[in-house]
Amino acid sequence: EDDDEGEGHAVANYAYSATGGLLIKASDSHYEITLDVVRDMLSYIPYPGYDGWLKIANAVWSAVGEAGTEVMQAWVPEKNPGDYASKYKYRLQDVKAGTLVMMAREHGWEPTHRQKLIQKKALKKARKEKWTAVSPAIKKTAEGSTPQSFAPEDIFYDTPSNKYLVKVGKTYLTFSKRNPVLTGLSRHIEPKYEDPDDAKLEILAALNDREVDGAVQWSGAIAGHRQGLAKDSNGLPILITSQAILPEPIAGDTHMITGILDGAFSNADPTARNALLSWMKTRYRAVSKNVHVPGPMLVLAGEVNSGKSLIAMVIRHLLGGREANPYVAWSGNLPWNDDLIGSELLLVDDCIGSTDIRARRNFGASFKGAIYANKVQVLKRHTSAGYVRPVWSVVVCCNDTPESMQIIPPIDADLDDKIMLLHVTRSEGTVDASTPDDRTELENRVRGEMAAFAHQLINFEIPAELQGLRSGVKAWRDPHLSESLETISPGRGLEALVEVALADYGIWHDLPCELSAAEIQARLLDFKSPVKDQVKIQYGYTGACGRALANLVKMGSHIVSIGTYDSHRKIHKYRIAR
Repeated sequence: EDDDEGEGHAVANYAYSATGGLLIKASDSHYEITLDVVRDMLSYIPYPGYDGWLKIANAVWSAVGEAGTEVMQAWVPEKNPGDYASKYKYRLQDVKAGTLVMMAREHGWEPTHRQKLIQKKALKKARKEKWTAVSPAIKKTAEGSTPQSFAPEDIFYDTPSNKYLVKVGKTYLTFSKRNPVLTGLSRHIEPKYEDPDDAKLEILAALNDREVDGAVQWSGAIAGHRQGLAKDSNGLPILITSQAILPEPIAGDTHMITGILDGAFSNADPTARNALLSWMKTRYRAVSKNVHVPGPMLVLAGEVNSGKSLIAMVIRHLLGGREANPYVAWSGNLPWNDDLIGSELLLVDDCIGSTDIRARRNFGASFKGAIYANKVQVLKRHTSAGYVRPVWSVVVCCNDTPESMQIIPPIDADLDDKIMLLHVTRSEGTVDASTPDDRTELENRVRGEMAAFAHQLINFEIPAELQGLRSGVKAWRDPHLSESLETISPGRGLEALVEVALADYGIWHDLPCELSAAEIQARLLDFKSPVKDQVKIQYGYTGACGRALANLVKMGSHIVSIGTYDSHRKIHKYRIAR
């Protein structure tokens, strides 16, 4: 049963077997048609009338040629000598052997066991010959997946979302259905097999294996990490689908980038430019090493068109080109953060921030947790949460007015060493990017200088006064901007309210006195207090007054100073004087 007898070469729907019979395809079935098979089939068919007889005769001749005339004579003898010869001479070209098979089966004829074997082999042969017509691009299986075919090792299965991810070139294609993946996999595997049934089994087995061996618990981009398989902080397999393309350091000219920095800091404190370069060096080094190093939030404050956004654009290309805005998520208004996870640069550029101190504190607390924590929770829609450590850098661009700078989190004891504040000033040399064409040309030139700029940063020595042990650079702040921030700080705001409240001698009859933060808050909220409404809005929630008082004492105040320590209640008291 496994010999090659009966096999042939396919020509359209017909082929000649090794025994000389014709292999025909009828109704998607293949049969070997020999004189004996024709005789057997005719024995099942009664005389069908002249028209039917004529069709059967032409079908027999199509299958076995003129030799079939003898078999036809035995089935239905000719009435007049030469009838079969004349009909053979002018035979019907559109009647094929399949007509004979069809009519025989209608009257009960079935192929023998041997013919069924031949049929099976013929089907395999036909499928194999169909595969050989596959384009050469698809048949290059050794080169991995292509847009037309998928290598098994390039297929991964995201189990939480029930989706397949296939690596093609430098990217991943996502499929929610199994059939397209099977099609791509079959194109890769089929040319390797002679037997189509063996190929089918291998294709199904390969995909089943990948659903187990290629299973991942999360997939997506992670800032500062290389593309490919990895593990989250719990040791679960994850698939990183893309990576930042950093500029490779090469010595060269940086005329455009130097012009941007010169224009932005020409009128600023000389330390500001070195602080920026120091910060950029530490962040580039962290991303290039694929290791997160906590770094201060870089705040670029300046007037309109002073170059803040241009500097942010330089930073974006330096860190690989991927950015996202974290403000909505970090201020407490959005539960998802998967768009942030895949961006090395988290940029808040001229965003309208909330003046609500609680939103600003949420922003500061989220920044601290995201940058200075050991791991970050990934919150992705329709996917279970996981923990990873993105390599993040945070930049905030805002105007330099006190009102605009309220987007910056309050710089209290927790954030004092975590926010760098630089004053960007406008000068006549500022690069023009006023039109879309100018902006496009500028960005192209900046990208062209990135390799040389990265080379300069690597060789840049961070000044000793700016070096920091934790992140490599200290959170230096411009003195003038720091004073402006101080005027809008919660501590200064509370000091102004206390100063107004002290006019009511009925409430503050015992001055100077020492009170706890809760006692001071209670007096400011007294129904006779002239500032009770403002205090309730700004400092009415738990801990707000105490935090503001501590901040005020640190800055220095002529009204509030630190008092004695209450060891019984384990709290500090504050001395209030007129």
